[in-house]
Amino acid sequence: MKYLAILSMLLMFSCASSNKGTTQQLEDSEHIENLTNADFKPKSQIRYNADADYHLINDLVDDVLEDESLDKVKLDKLEEIDSNKTGLVGLCYMGNTKEGLAQLDQMYEKYKANPSYWNQQGICSYKSGNKRLAKVYFNKAVALDDKYIPAINNIGVVYVDEDKDAKAIAAFKQVLIVKKNNKTAMFNLANIYIRYGLYSKSTSLLKRLYSLNKNDRDVINSLVYSYLFDAKPKYAYTILKEMNSDYIDIPSLKIALYYSLKQLKSEHAITIQSDLDTTDMNSKDKAFYQQIRKM
Repeated sequence: MKYLAILSMLLMFSCASSNKGTTQQLEDSEHIENLTNADFKPKSQIRYNADADYHLINDLVDDVLEDESLDKVKLDKLEEIDSNKTGLVGLCYMGNTKEGLAQLDQMYEKYKANPSYWNQQGICSYKSGNKRLAKVYFNKAVALDDKYIPAINNIGVVYVDEDKDAKAIAAFKQVLIVKKNNKTAMFNLANIYIRYGLYSKSTSLLKRLYSLNKNDRDVINSLVYSYLFDAKPKYAYTILKEMNSDYIDIPSLKIALYYSLKQLKSEHAITIQSDLDTTDMNSKDKAFYQQIRKM
């Protein structure tokens, strides 16, 4: 497919809402009280067994392999997930994984039966580089509650990281079985579909998300590129014209505007090109822009 060469330039797979920059701070009321020696009892180690991985996902893999034709997947980001129980995920997202894990260890006895606790253990383990242990913890959360959506979504993200494409798709689809309008799973699936040229599927999901919030710049970004890679620049341009004027300063969206005008053979593409030539952007956006510029 002619657009596959430039698809790899985009890093659109994201498992969070538009407010990714926010982190949860540890509240004073969440500190451990009345600790005893038993509270510091080490957690028993759990050996990961791939054959015993989340069964609902494994059960769906064969169907996914039949339904989808996918190329290799690359990782972007883990989903930023709820921290309403302990408020510690923020520590890990800010890079203080050692402190976050230490605090979680102290909370073991109090929260060990809560799937949110294990989900946060998984996030901190993942952020510290231990993906294998992260998946153990996410699966532990699902074992406690097989409808606990945050952990299932995060299992999917780890599968993407492990290049287990079918399992990643199945995990996100499992979320939609539990909650058919889950925004995170819809967004994840859509961006995976974009990467593999399944544009009708990606566009369908993203249009639903866009109808719910027309100011979500992540959804806008993905939807316009879904249209552009599907050679439907008019639809992309319509969305770009209607978006918040502040968003045009975002390099990926400015590139999308340029790409849509170029496909439409509009003389205004030259103006945007001149602007982009002097726009400060990261190396990935710059490489993608240069590839579009040469088309």
